[in-house]
Amino acid sequence: MDADVEEVLIHLRGRLSSPAEFFEAVHSVHEEHKESDFDDFRSAFLAEGFDAGEELIRYLDDNGRHELLAKVVEERPEDLTSAYAELDAEVDGAEDGAGEAADDDADARLWRQAIEQFGAAWADWDGSEAGWAEYRDWFYVATNSQDPSMYAVAYARLDPLNAVPLDARIDSLREFGFTIRATPAVEAGEATETGASYDRETTFPWISQVVDALSDQWDGSDESWPAFRESVLSAVEQQSAGRVDLMAAGTAFLDEVEGAADKRAALAGYGVTIAAGEAMPPEELAEALQQVMDDADIDISQFSEEEVKQALEQALAEVSAEAS
Repeated sequence: MDADVEEVLIHLRGRLSSPAEFFEAVHSVHEEHKESDFDDFRSAFLAEGFDAGEELIRYLDDNGRHELLAKVVEERPEDLTSAYAELDAEVDGAEDGAGEAADDDADARLWRQAIEQFGAAWADWDGSEAGWAEYRDWFYVATNSQDPSMYAVAYARLDPLNAVPLDARIDSLREFGFTIRATPAVEAGEATETGASYDRETTFPWISQVVDALSDQWDGSDESWPAFRESVLSAVEQQSAGRVDLMAAGTAFLDEVEGAADKRAALAGYGVTIAAGEAMPPEELAEALQQVMDDADIDISQFSEEEVKQALEQALAEVSAEAS
């Protein structure tokens, strides 16, 4: 039997008082309306008056409509009835423990369905304690609206996480299969002078990416560093969505670079490359050299052409070394 059809039976488990009549009606109504749209099937089947009719329609609505219905009616009514009876018997429980095993298996299916349907929506959670409460409660409401049994499973899985730290909570959700992009809001870690704490291991790589994206705004000079620093902090503030720990990390990162003997080398250690400043145009260099000689009252005529050439080459080499 198709796995999707088994899921339909599991969803209906314990809800059908007359399984044989129910599945016969599914087949007959589908046969009458197989050339029509799903709304016609819905209306006609609900008119049959089965207590679980609305439950089947709701499940079909949420899981493929005609495609899933087509899979159901591919199975003979008697086979559906037999498979349903086996599931129902497992619910009642057998003395050998088969019922408990079936419940565990059903819970696993419901949990998988809950994550598949609602797990991706957790991508926007910011990793905070307040955000956790908001998304947890939303998850409870969403699963309960889908199926009270799904909610019961969701509650049993998530409620124990309330007692564990945020980082462990995030790890558990990722292991379950939730889409989690957040890093935990830091409760303790390195702190700035303002007292704001941050996790260096998780925040510094992110800060370095922001700095790298703006690296063309700094020419490597001490004079332009303050303006570059402000640009970086402004970008961190705009991109951190109000995360205090990221702002604190941004300040600490820049303080560390600023305190280094060589800012370029410090940034390079985080994968940030600052392009060398532009070389002085030849005509400007010649004027500068002439000015130096004039200030020193040096008569260039007393030197040979070769000596002047060597002096220029040496000066150029020194200027290039300083620029790099």
